[in-house]
Amino acid sequence: MVDHTRAMMCQLLGFIMLLPRMVLGGLWDGMQPGTVSFRQLGLCASGQPAYFGVIEPAELVQPDKMFVETMGGAICFNRASCNTHELRLWTDVDIFLSESFLRLSPPMIEFLKSGAAVPLQQLSGLVDGGIYFPSSFSAEHPWFGMRGLWAFMCTADIFVGKHNATYEPVYVPGPGPLKTCNEAISGNGANYAGCQNRTNSGMPCLPWPDTPNDYNYCRNRDGGRSRIWCRVSSPLYHDRPDYDYCDAVTETPESTTVYHHGGLNHALLLGAAKQALPNLTLISTYGSSGGGVAATAWASLIADTWTESKVVALADGALHTFPGTSLFDYFWEKAPYGAGPLGQATPQYDVTTPDFDWREVDALAKELKSHEGRVAIAYMSCIDDSVVYSERKRMALFANLTKTLQELVEPGAQHARTWRFLNNLHACSPEGSAFSFIGNCTTHHLLKSYRDLKDLQANISATEFARRVLQGLQPVPGSKATTKFWYENKQPSAEDLVCSSPVRRRRGVAPEADGPGYPTSSTTSVSPGENQNLGPGMSSTTSISAGGNESEQEANLACPRAIVSLGGLMALSVAQF
Repeated sequence: MVDHTRAMMCQLLGFIMLLPRMVLGGLWDGMQPGTVSFRQLGLCASGQPAYFGVIEPAELVQPDKMFVETMGGAICFNRASCNTHELRLWTDVDIFLSESFLRLSPPMIEFLKSGAAVPLQQLSGLVDGGIYFPSSFSAEHPWFGMRGLWAFMCTADIFVGKHNATYEPVYVPGPGPLKTCNEAISGNGANYAGCQNRTNSGMPCLPWPDTPNDYNYCRNRDGGRSRIWCRVSSPLYHDRPDYDYCDAVTETPESTTVYHHGGLNHALLLGAAKQALPNLTLISTYGSSGGGVAATAWASLIADTWTESKVVALADGALHTFPGTSLFDYFWEKAPYGAGPLGQATPQYDVTTPDFDWREVDALAKELKSHEGRVAIAYMSCIDDSVVYSERKRMALFANLTKTLQELVEPGAQHARTWRFLNNLHACSPEGSAFSFIGNCTTHHLLKSYRDLKDLQANISATEFARRVLQGLQPVPGSKATTKFWYENKQPSAEDLVCSSPVRRRRGVAPEADGPGYPTSSTTSVSPGENQNLGPGMSSTTSISAGGNESEQEANLACPRAIVSLGGLMALSVAQF
């Protein structure tokens, strides 16, 4: 296992080192006005190259400001979740561009990946929305005249991972009245007569109404589908309205290796931007769905990087999980790319990524408090966002959180969780640094579907709310106290107002705030001239190593060693075609 881990880590390290050299200060050098260029950086979860976009405005009106949009963000954390088709769309750039709603042709995909300068107007039709990139960016747009970055999240880890993970197949045999089960299967499973009664995504099967002797076992009696399946009561997928697929126990698929490198990729990208634009006054970030989760998680680290800049993060349709709930407890304990004990014990690249304790309901509020008002976070969402509901249910199923799943079926329980999280965020954050706009609706991406929707209290539209937040302004001019823009007034309970501590845990910055069991990374910097054997295209001042303590690094990785720090990146290898 040690040799296997060493091989995988060194393979990626060599991959990054061998990429053609590009000076970081040149991210926007040579860019044509009004264009975007897509460039390669790191790996997607599939192991294929990841890409990011560099945007040069038609007219550079605000040179001291920058925007970052994060798109995507499906997560997976075991073999079942990482192998579902719907999640695989978000683990590979080519798969997403060819099989998602975009349906781009192979020549168009290769053109975009070539690094050619693409006029923004040519891409504006791909995503319909007044805030979303790509856009022609009229003078009314909050990012008009700013340089920007577009980060597509294809790493299945909401941009916090810096790990490789190997997920082994795990089956949950279904209990049944048969004393022995014949799990033999061939072809599409028309002959299967075994005892599996859970789908490969963890959903329990319903009894067959017309063949009671089959109980609730997976079958493909008439061979009409590609594999064995069963009926389910709460389908996860739109193309399977009342069923899902199963696996027989005798099937022995290979383990799945997933490259959870989102944190590594994003740290390098932000370091490149810092090198190119060191003296910004505003960094405006936006993400929808899982990209919104990443935008809020990274806001504090962006402020650590640009220490004099104001940082704002707007998350639209991103209330998938809340700090202080069982889903985040699970990710803390079980996700191999998380900030919990398992993630810290897993070999990792030593870059700074969000590592605060998501098990605490006021985790984000503590991040905001540590910056004393220089960072602001805003949420926009429909209270009954149907996609968010299905994503929560899917994650609970994959994680086998039965109690959580029961709670997620009840809208009232979901409402209560939402109001508690938002009321706590507003109560525990510095005045004027946390905002939320909640509509009485069910669609995903409130800003896209309900631009003219107005709240109950301040009578401000969703578009105006987003525009002012992304410009670094208060939603209501001159009023820091007006932060909640909701369709109804939900008074906080005493429990909502409990703030567990005034300071966040920030590894390497505030070590005295680290509690027991919250390990500190050990890193070794390499100075110029200290190590010249870093590989082609890598500066001796900046390369990559696995994290962990010194003995673990030496035992697990026989690779050149140094570190990448988010604020001190000096040079980076990026493929620019």
